[in-house]
Amino acid sequence: FVFPFLELGSPMAQMLRRLPERGSHAAFVEHILSAFEETGGEAGIDNARQPRGSRPPLEQLTNRELEVIDLLGRRLFDKEIAAKLNISASTVNSHCKSIYQKLGVSNRRQAVAKGTELGIL
Repeated sequence: FVFPFLELGSPMAQMLRRLPERGSHAAFVEHILSAFEETGGEAGIDNARQPRGSRPPLEQLTNRELEVIDLLGRRLFDKEIAAKLNISASTVNSHCKSIYQKLGVSNRRQAVAKGTELGIL
């Protein structure tokens, strides 16, 4: 549960430091802030992170999106992909839209071609 906070970098650390030091959340907030320090401080995290758009497309894709593009490469329909991944067809469609945006393409064929070019498929 800590990584999503770390991923947001120093703005998140600064916001967490402004929270009151008492209450039921105090121990968790302290745990998150100590994780920032263990990873080199929030400046280290921000410097290590590149803006999402400048990262290579392969690193931008989530594990689920990688699974979806693999199944797209096998020429499966949304319903078939949904059945294999135990998700809805509309969720598959959402993953496809995200894949298209991240790879800079506009359809399945282009996504598969780009995935092949990048070595994903």
